[in-house]
Amino acid sequence: MRPTPAPTPPDGPRSAPGRQWCFRLLTVFLVLSAGLVLSECVCRWQQRRILESDQLEPGMVQRDPTLGWRLNPGWSGAHRHHDFQVHYQVGPDGFRADFRPPTNPAGRPFVAVLGDSFTFGLGVDDDETFVHYLNQQLPDQGPFRNFAVPGYSTDQELLLLEQEILPLKPAAVWLVVYVANDLLDNQRPTPLQVRAPKPFFEWVDGQLTLRNSPVSDSPTPSIDARNALQEAVLGPQGSPRGLLERIQRRSAFARLLGERFRKEPDHTTEFKERFASADVLFDKLLTRMSLDCEQAGADLRLILMAGRSYVLQPGSVSAQYQEHFRQSVSDTTHRHGLPILDLAEAMSQGSPLEQPRWFHPHDGHLTPRGHRFVAECIASAMRREQ
Repeated sequence: MRPTPAPTPPDGPRSAPGRQWCFRLLTVFLVLSAGLVLSECVCRWQQRRILESDQLEPGMVQRDPTLGWRLNPGWSGAHRHHDFQVHYQVGPDGFRADFRPPTNPAGRPFVAVLGDSFTFGLGVDDDETFVHYLNQQLPDQGPFRNFAVPGYSTDQELLLLEQEILPLKPAAVWLVVYVANDLLDNQRPTPLQVRAPKPFFEWVDGQLTLRNSPVSDSPTPSIDARNALQEAVLGPQGSPRGLLERIQRRSAFARLLGERFRKEPDHTTEFKERFASADVLFDKLLTRMSLDCEQAGADLRLILMAGRSYVLQPGSVSAQYQEHFRQSVSDTTHRHGLPILDLAEAMSQGSPLEQPRWFHPHDGHLTPRGHRFVAECIASAMRREQ
């Protein structure tokens, strides 16, 4: 009789296929969630580290009841940032010191260059501003003197021109208009990115009326400059406009991805309507500035300066509203019959390999290479006019 074979032990318990897929999906979800959380933490840490790295020795700026603030005569100090370590010196006249060529005799008619932090040269040393380079490249047309003050908009530059620059009898005045925020700040008692009050003009009953003068010295509450600028550009009902915008507003990582990959709709018509009053106000400020220069015997010229996003992120919201102001300022300047040099267009058409090197990657201001490029553009244009 043949022996009965031993029974085969049964297989271990098997998971249902649906349960296996749920486990896999849960694992993927947890891994992705952990990755997003980690990415968000890294982005926030990096942003905080960059923000805390911005250290300027105190005393460069002092309050001014007429202009809001001004540079402190004789001040000298260092400015350290994640992107740079530089040194600024303010001359006894209250404006940035510049190493002018010794061949320029004292008392020679000069060119006054007005502007904001881009013209002042935030982020570069005294001998690396485009005004300094112009003194080297155009010695026969200078000297060029840097009257720029960080944070100034066109209204403050007008007051500075009338009160302090034209009495010095310059041969010419070059107004550098930064299309990223100058026209927006002209309408505001407090700039979008400077937490200090300033004077401003309103166009009322056919004339410019100065407001907030003398400037109040009451403290200005701190705000989120990024969100304030976004609301100024897109309006209170346009920012945030949807779920994606709300996520980007709260998430540093989502905002970074959106800036790199999100395609913005065309805001041309919207911006034309939204910024109509800012365009009109700039026109009136330029009219008064042109008349002041004409009466003082000084030639007025405009130079258009664009921000990093205009050059490196064409099609972004920032680039679109800068393009609106670029066109508006250009049209206004031509109506007044004034010469204009469009650096925004020149920079946007520059070499793609060179463009990122013109701006500090996090601070956004011009690098020494960017200032040299600006000086070369201006010098080439001036030589063509001769």
